[in-house]
Parts: sequence; C-alpha cells; structure tokens
Amino acid sequence: MKVYENIEQFYQRNKLDFIPKNSLGHFNVFKRAKATTSQITYNKRDYFKITLLKGKIKINYADKTVQSNKYALMFSDPLVPYSWEPLDENQGGYFCIFTESFFSKFGQIRDYPVFQTNQNKVFILDDFARKEVEKIYLKMLEEIKSDYTYKEDVLKNLVFELIHYAMKMQPASIIDLEKEEKNQKYIYFLMNFCKGSFLLNLFIKD
Repeated sequence: MKVYENIEQFYQRNKLDFIPKNSLGHFNVFKRAKATTSQITYNKRDYFKITLLKGKIKINYADKTVQSNKYALMFSDPLVPYSWEPLDENQGGYFCIFTESFFSKFGQIRDYPVFQTNQNKVFILDDFARKEVEKIYLKMLEEIKSDYTYKEDVLKNLVFELIHYAMKMQPASIIDLEKEEKNQKYIYFLMNFCKGSFLLNLFIKD
C-alpha cells in the first residue's frame, strides 16, 4: 500500500527545518524557485496544495495530462495523485499548503469541485489572470508574517479567493458547450426538415 507524503516529509524533502505552528491545523505559503527544474514524483499527499506554476510544464493528475506553456493554477488534494515535469528552465510561481483541519468551523473545503475527484484541477491562465492570482499569493506572504491576531482567518479567506477565482473561469466554457450543443441540434433539425420537405415535393410533383 502506497504511503501518502505528510507535512513533515514535505519539509524534509524540501530541506526546510521550520514548520510554523498554527492554533488548529497547518498552513504555509512559499515562492517557487525561479530556476527549479526538479520533477515532482507521481504520488498522493495527505495535505492540500494550490500552486501557481510559471513556465512550460507538463502536469499529470489522476488519468489526465495537461501541458501549460506559460501560466497555470493547480489544485492538489489527498484524494488525487499528481506529478509534474518542468519543460524549460524558466520556472517560478507560488504555492500554499494546508491541512483540512486548518478550515475547521470555517468552511467545508472538500465541498468545492476543485478538491473533488473527476473534476478539473488545472486552470490555464493568461497574463491578466496570472497577475490577479499572484496578488493573492503576495497577500498571503505578507499576512503570514504579520502579528495580527486573526491572521489565520485572513489566510483562509485568501485561500477561498483562489478557489473562487478558478471556479469563475468555468461557466464560460460550460455556456459555450451548451450553446454549441443547441446549435448542433438546430442544424440537425433543419437538415431533417429540409430533407422531409424535399421528399414531400417529389411526391406532390408525381
């Protein structure tokens, strides 16, 4: 049976000694190295992770493979294994990691589609979207260093900002698909109607 990577192993693998202590659960945010070319092994983790990926990269999760040539926002959770392979040396971005217990009494993090199986977990970003997402990570980095008593609540809200920003990118695709299906049905109807009218005309002429 495959053992999930836990928070402690994450810090060990990345040679990080300091593990911030939260009142409940765990949260931290990092900046990805600009020149990292290391490949992330296909595996499951027992923590959640949201990553802004900069650079050309191939992403594998569940039974899907996605290639991002510039910017992507990826949602990882304990239920779905994932890996990625950098395809150039111009890597960068940000990521935050957290446990489900960090959101205790604040919201059901697993209820959101981005953290459910068989749902889209990678969102390709244009330059405008990348800047908007990057602003959220910069707020996280600033907040986690602050002495504000309720900073954990602020960090939780920022995580939800990332989730909702990604989810708002979905409806346009769904609407386009529905419109395309309706158009196809309409064309099919017209083709059959015209075909029926043509045959009717033949019988009338006879």
